[in-house]
Amino acid sequence: MESINIVSLSGRLTADAFTNESKSFARFTIAHNFAKDKVVYPEFVMFAKNGKFEKKIPFDLLKKGAAVKVNAYFYPDTDKDGKPNGYKFVVKTVEPLTKEEEAAEDAAAKADAE
Repeated sequence: MESINIVSLSGRLTADAFTNESKSFARFTIAHNFAKDKVVYPEFVMFAKNGKFEKKIPFDLLKKGAAVKVNAYFYPDTDKDGKPNGYKFVVKTVEPLTKEEEAAEDAAAKADAE
């Protein structure tokens, strides 16, 4: 059996993406609504270079409140001593939601809040 490791989530950024001076990565969090009073805040990291692949990080999109669709995979994370520290979501692609997707997302969040 082939191993599958794909995570696709949509939501709104909770803050502007964090990066370093050389902008070699971006870290960001989205708010993803499941149901009334059930929101998760997954954290993502996107690298400008990941192995042999290079990609442009869309910093203009990664702003607080932006509605996005993120495709990622999860990867074991370690602390500074190399000990297991959960996992991280590594971004493959991030794109803005279409107006229709954004409206549906907002309607679902509003209905869940009522």
